[in-house]
Amino acid sequence: MTEEEQKNEFLSLDTEYQEYIKRLKVEWHQQNPFHSRNVIEVWSNHEREQADQHIARWKCYVTPLAETWWKERGWGIIWPDNDAESTKVFKLEKVPLE
Repeated sequence: MTEEEQKNEFLSLDTEYQEYIKRLKVEWHQQNPFHSRNVIEVWSNHEREQADQHIARWKCYVTPLAETWWKERGWGIIWPDNDAESTKVFKLEKVPLE
């Protein structure tokens, strides 16, 4: 597979993946609502802690599902330690069995 073909495959899969995550997020938020009557700029420390916990629960839920989704399509994914960095997705290589 050429680099251009790999890029096109990734872009096509990424579109599917974004839709998959969007559906998961809707379902998850329906089952795990987070309510605040305030805008984020005026949240109390307690509300900020609750939001952080909510985000952490979402990450624990979605990470294995996302990794499986990509693996089933022949790709791997690496989550950065720092949320400001990009996620890395790469084509898995088929290793011949001897």
